[in-house]
Amino acid sequence: MNAVPTLAALGLPPDGEPDDTHDKAFERIQKKVFEHDAAELDELMNEKYRQAANVSIGLHGLSQVPGSTQSPSWWPENSGLPSSPKRPLAGLKIVDLNRVIAGPAITRGLAELGASVMRVVSPHIPDLTPDEADKEKLRQLILEAVIIVDGYRPGVMERLGFGRQAVLDLVRNRDHGIIYVGRTAMAGTAPGLTVLDDSRLVMLISLGFGKAMGLDEAVTSIFPNSDFCTGIAGTSGVLDALVQRAEKGGSYTVDTSLNYYSQWLARSVGTYNEDLFKLLYMHDKDVLFNPAFFEPRRANAIGATLIMPKPVTQYKDKAVEPGYKIGVRGNGVDKPMWPEDLSVEIVQ
Repeated sequence: MNAVPTLAALGLPPDGEPDDTHDKAFERIQKKVFEHDAAELDELMNEKYRQAANVSIGLHGLSQVPGSTQSPSWWPENSGLPSSPKRPLAGLKIVDLNRVIAGPAITRGLAELGASVMRVVSPHIPDLTPDEADKEKLRQLILEAVIIVDGYRPGVMERLGFGRQAVLDLVRNRDHGIIYVGRTAMAGTAPGLTVLDDSRLVMLISLGFGKAMGLDEAVTSIFPNSDFCTGIAGTSGVLDALVQRAEKGGSYTVDTSLNYYSQWLARSVGTYNEDLFKLLYMHDKDVLFNPAFFEPRRANAIGATLIMPKPVTQYKDKAVEPGYKIGVRGNGVDKPMWPEDLSVEIVQ
């Protein structure tokens, strides 16, 4: 979001040349990027300049952890929040290690189906605290949880002792496996795809948004489309992993990526033709803030009633009732522990 540290990492000034064009600036930055291989860029951006970047990885998706031998299992019932077809994930405990949008969209999607989410943040600093006593509290939260969602920059959780392998080792000897969800921004899926290719894809998606508005330039949507849709993909991956864990046992990993979604959107879905887009635009332009799409939600922790979008998915005869039973709150309201009764508004 702030390009200055990224430019500094590449040895470039924050300001362009007086006669710069888009193509000239692109070529200048590209030339600097090509001076490094992927491993060097990973070290430079993540470790030295604290930028959000990582090496392209293989296909995202669901995979069983090799060597995980826990028995097939569901999660234990909670007397205060029993599961049912209407609230199928009630009683499911999730540890949320996320910052913004895509990661929380995954856990929010699961909470909508009844799951209980404990978001873990540091009281005073942006990243999690390195305090050992606080780390032990997090370990206890994880040991009781079925799912952990990590949306931090690559390497952050590893340095703090809560990376993927550390979490899998932590639960190795318990009788039920865990589902570890990793969320990244840049994750290529095609052979030979580079971080630069990923970035170009982001620009192409934004260019598509701009052209849809009649502009000949890229415009990033005010609604973070890739983040929210990646959240839906992650939620779906977790639901699949829960079924696999129940049938086969073991632990599972789910990998999601904003750019994998963007690739799918661009290459598998594509764009409407111009005539159809104009028809849809004229039909739907006044629909966005239709009052019928919103509902009041009480947030007792902040003493307010918020007007929020209703759950999108609707089930025949209300066989499933998506929604939220626990209201929004600020950081540090709940104690870092799982309550006996998961229906309580605030954990004290």
